[in-house]
Amino acid sequence: MKLTYRIDLVHANQKISKYLRSQGISRRILKRIKYNGGEFLVNGQPHHSDYRLQPNDELIITIPDLAGSDNIVKVDQPISVIFEDEFYLAVNKPPYLPSIPKRGDSIDNVASRVKNYLFQEYGRNLAIHLITRLDSDTSGVILFAKNSLAHSLFFQNSIKKYVDKEYFTIVSGQITHDFLLLLPLKRSPEFFLRRVVGDYGKSCATAIKVEQIYQEATALNVRIYTGRTHQIRAHMSAINHPIYGDELYGSDHQLINRQALHCQSLTFLHPFTHESITIKANLPNDLKRLLHNFSSM
Repeated sequence: MKLTYRIDLVHANQKISKYLRSQGISRRILKRIKYNGGEFLVNGQPHHSDYRLQPNDELIITIPDLAGSDNIVKVDQPISVIFEDEFYLAVNKPPYLPSIPKRGDSIDNVASRVKNYLFQEYGRNLAIHLITRLDSDTSGVILFAKNSLAHSLFFQNSIKKYVDKEYFTIVSGQITHDFLLLLPLKRSPEFFLRRVVGDYGKSCATAIKVEQIYQEATALNVRIYTGRTHQIRAHMSAINHPIYGDELYGSDHQLINRQALHCQSLTFLHPFTHESITIKANLPNDLKRLLHNFSSM
C-alpha cells in the first residue's frame, strides 16, 4: 500500500523514520519498508529513512504486503460484506461459524472465507488481520484490517477508545429498567469454558437497555465497555436472566439451538480518514423467529 504525507513546519528537519513513528508507523513496519521491497519517496526521489524532511515536502511511502500464513487456508464460501474500503472489511457473520480456525484445523471459518475473498479481489495470498471476533454461535459484525498498518493503527489508544460495540439479545424473564452491570468475571473452577462472577476476577462493565418486554422474555440492547470472554453471556446468567439458547450458561435451548446474541453494530474512528464509521448488521432470521414465540406485554 502507498501513503502520502505533506510535511508541515512542526515536523520540519525530522528524519523520515522519526516523522513516520509520530504518525503511528511501527518500527516493525519501518523495517519491512527498508528490507522487504518498500520505498521512501520525497518529492518523487528515493531516500533512506535518515533523510531530514523539509517544510512542504511530499513524502510517499510504499509498505509491502505481508504474505498469508498457511495456518489459514482459503475457503470458497460466501461472505456478507457490510463495509469495505481500502483499509478495512466488515462482514455479517452467520451463526454456527467460527471466527478463526483452531491451530492446524482447516474447518470452515470467517477468516478463511475472507482470505479467499481478498485473493479473488487482489490476486495475492494476503495475511488476514482480524480486529474483532465473536463466539461461534454469536452472529453479527466482524471487522478485519486489510493490511498490517491498518491493524496496528486501530489498536492505538487514541483510536481504540472510540470503539463502540452494540449487541442485541433475548433473555429469559422480564427486565423492566435500564442499568449498568459492574461484576468481575473469572474462569469457573468447575468448568474450564465458563466464566463466573467472583472475587479476584477481571473488571467488567455491561450496559443494559430494555428494547421490548414480553411475558416470557426481554429483548435487550447491550453495550460492553470491557471485552472479556463470554462477558454478556456470563453477566446475564449471573443476574438470573440467561440468554435464550445459551446451554452453557443454563438457558432453555428448545426454541433456538444457539445463544440468542447478535452484534448489531460497530462504531469506530477511522485512523486514516478520521471519520466516525458505524457498521450495522441485520438481525438474522432465527432471532426474528424466536421473537414470534413470545407474547407482548
